[in-house]
Amino acid sequence: MAQTTITTTTGEEATRVTAAELLINSPDPSSPENAINESQFPEPLWKAAIAATRFGYGLRPGELQIIAQDPKGWLVRQINDTSTPDEIQGLSKSRDHLKNFMKAQNEGREGLFKFRESARQNAMWEIGQHELAAFNSPNPFRERLVRFFVNQFNLSGQDEMMYPMTVQFEREIIRPYLNRTYYHLLLAAYQHPAMLIYHNNNRSIAPTSPTGDKIKVEMNESMAREILERHTMGPQGEYTEMDIKGLTAMLTGWTVGGLGSRNPGGFMFKNSWHDRNQKMFMKRIFPNAGMMEFEAAMDMVARTPRTAWTLATNMAKEFVSDSPTDTLITHMVRGFLNASGNIMGMAHAMIESEEAWTPVPGKVKTPQHLVISTYKALDRNPQNGRDLVRQQTQLGQPPYQPHMPTGWPKQSAHWVTPDLYADRIEWLTQIAAEDRLNAEPVDQGIAVLGPKLRPATARHIAIAPSKLDSTALLLCSPEFQRV
Repeated sequence: MAQTTITTTTGEEATRVTAAELLINSPDPSSPENAINESQFPEPLWKAAIAATRFGYGLRPGELQIIAQDPKGWLVRQINDTSTPDEIQGLSKSRDHLKNFMKAQNEGREGLFKFRESARQNAMWEIGQHELAAFNSPNPFRERLVRFFVNQFNLSGQDEMMYPMTVQFEREIIRPYLNRTYYHLLLAAYQHPAMLIYHNNNRSIAPTSPTGDKIKVEMNESMAREILERHTMGPQGEYTEMDIKGLTAMLTGWTVGGLGSRNPGGFMFKNSWHDRNQKMFMKRIFPNAGMMEFEAAMDMVARTPRTAWTLATNMAKEFVSDSPTDTLITHMVRGFLNASGNIMGMAHAMIESEEAWTPVPGKVKTPQHLVISTYKALDRNPQNGRDLVRQQTQLGQPPYQPHMPTGWPKQSAHWVTPDLYADRIEWLTQIAAEDRLNAEPVDQGIAVLGPKLRPATARHIAIAPSKLDSTALLLCSPEFQRV
């Protein structure tokens, strides 16, 4: 790896020094807030390091100078790139998965056993492909946004039906709708079989419907409650239990087609299951209009400032800070509303804000972020996606399997409990022992952290007794752990 050189000026003399020499001989900044102003490194290098580590999955050696040519443009380009990664092209479809499941049910216990085993193995392989896509992608910011929305609509895969559908949902809904309005994403999400089955809405029949009049049934409020509490207005939203009941009634008949239907394994609206009465929702009366009732309700909810504020708060907590300021959130809400509810309008506003570029670390890396950034920092390539899945699971974040219905926590404190922190330090030390790079330790640190590497840390790395020790110090440093 070539050494980075920096031009420093004293009076009328300009001197070229290596970045390692400059960093080791620099005083520590008086405070994190003043790090850029007091640094002798040029601001573009700072911005490049922040862009890659805060919004992406970290740096490989050699990438810092490339991103430094236009850090913000590097992020904007990713927002606009809607291409699908090669690693996840041609994978299974949820409709086929469900048809196979229904056929296996008809075959009895033996057929169901074979289906379970096959589905589990296929899901594990596909999840590995998704991790490879995140690792290899030239659009790491976009990949992070994809994972943010997957977590936002959490469908934790725990059984043979849901496990494969978690990644199918990402491929079929999140990725195609990422550059659409939030309304379009919401509507597509609630028509996806994974969402309907996860919340048992595929069995929700109105007692007053033609079908419900013949059998004793109850409507299921799970999906309506999730929509309002997590996906749109948030737990502090101005809605009532009556609003949840109204939305639940609108969703009756939204189900999944059986083998004998016109759309087996896909979305179906059964009018014979639908509540035919008028509904009250958000102080408005919705007359009986079939599917259009819920569509109109989502159009209204998706446009409310409360939904924009909740979504912006969650996105800012994901990328910038555990405690984002009202100024940042307001800026992101304005970007969302000015873009007519387009999701990327909010993301674009986030990276345009001053707070997005502060040198003060605001987050601790999740295990997924840590594993991918560590492999990149050591310029390593996983043998296959299963390597990445195994490492993340070891560190407490099995991909697509959150332990709680609200998805993976956004607060950094969750990932630095004593047990989890000890696990990550042990893993980092082990992987440092496998490092085969020939780069000088401080040069390696600057290559993957840029000027974010503190002078004090650089000095410790420089005098470490061995290459293993210096690499372990780098990976375990606060600069590498936090973004």
